[in-house]
Amino acid sequence: MNQMITIVRTKITLLQAFHQYSVDFLQEITNGDLSGLDQFEARRNQCLEVILSGDKKIAEIAKCIAEKEKTTALLHVLGELSRRSDHIFSEIIQIDAKIIEKLSQEKDQLKGRLTDFNRNEKLVRKFKSSWIPNSGDKLDGSL
Repeated sequence: MNQMITIVRTKITLLQAFHQYSVDFLQEITNGDLSGLDQFEARRNQCLEVILSGDKKIAEIAKCIAEKEKTTALLHVLGELSRRSDHIFSEIIQIDAKIIEKLSQEKDQLKGRLTDFNRNEKLVRKFKSSWIPNSGDKLDGSL
């Protein structure tokens, strides 16, 4: 019983860390710094692996709990922990929506810059393709 509560509390601690990683990364990308994307993903993936492992362990323990051990106090504690977990999940979802929006904006800006670059490169190639032959003719005529 205590083992289940301990695992659920650990899960909440991991969710809080997961939440903090999201908050920190949102701050970074709000300031235009995308360099931490790989580290952000790695940290969150590590947290998720441990959380999923804990969920499996909770399910195993729950199967083994005798009916007489399912007290009102236990259900109350687990219910409170579940509400805390749900609240953290809700906040993570809101932050992730902001992160996705910022990344989408950055992607659109990069696409715009790339389009401008391609347009400028085509213009330069077009200019060079007409300039070089014309310049050569004039040079040949002056010799």
